[in-house]
Amino acid sequence: MLQKTISAIRPGTWEEINRALLSSAQQTQLEDGSVVRLDSAVTAAPIHEPSDSSLLWDAVRIMVRLLKQADALVGDASLAWRDHRRAAKKRVRKIQFTRGRPNRSTVS
Repeated sequence: MLQKTISAIRPGTWEEINRALLSSAQQTQLEDGSVVRLDSAVTAAPIHEPSDSSLLWDAVRIMVRLLKQADALVGDASLAWRDHRRAAKKRVRKIQFTRGRPNRSTVS
């Protein structure tokens, strides 16, 4: 759907959009427009396909990192929170090493 919409835009319209963006960037001094690079090639990347267990681990790990940053911002008025990384890591391993699909979906 998005690609169909984008391909419906004429080349002249894209040119006008690019000129407007460049003009705006020059006025705010974000970009001088001397060098422009466009790349739309698709390349392979070493990204693993996410599983439920890896998503769980990533979410817990990031939440702990954000809570630590929030704690540092708050200072003396410490926030009350618990670090559940150890429990989450155990759960992730239990999910990963469960044999068979039926057993994997019922692990709790």
